Amino acid sequence: MIATGPLSGLRVLDLTHVLAGPYATGQLALMGAEVIRVERPDSDDFVRTHGGTPDMRAKGLGASFLSQNSGKKSVVLDLKSDTGRATFLDLAATADIVTENFRPGVTERLGVDYDSLRAPALPFRAPWAPRTLAPAPTCGRDTSEILATLTPQEAPR
Repeated sequence: MIATGPLSGLRVLDLTHVLAGPYATGQLALMGAEVIRVERPDSDDFVRTHGGTPDMRAKGLGASFLSQNSGKKSVVLDLKSDTGRATFLDLAATADIVTENFRPGVTERLGVDYDSLRAPALPFRAPWAPRTLAPAPTCGRDTSEILATLTPQEAPR
């Protein structure tokens, strides 16, 4: 299926979990962005076992999981391993946006924080410019905040 919509052509790496982050990136997918959800290999994502029928939950396809991740691609990576981190950094080099909602300090420990991703070997690609690239606040962002970072900035006068 070819994505269409105002965000088609935009690639988003989704490291979010629980509700607000997956909901926000799901909205980006609904607007046409290619969203790649990065899942942990231990698959202890609790939303996989909530909502829906017992059979759905047993298969890890709880209603909460399906509603938050519909329209997204998925990859399983162990960011604590060198191989998993290297694969993630390769993906990040092709992404326009990386989203996460870990506790403060987690991305730094994993080596996937803002400073690691903006290294010269991993340039940020922007389909429109200029745009401000800044680290996310320590709390998660909602959809409107993510979309605000996507809007073109006024040119200097």
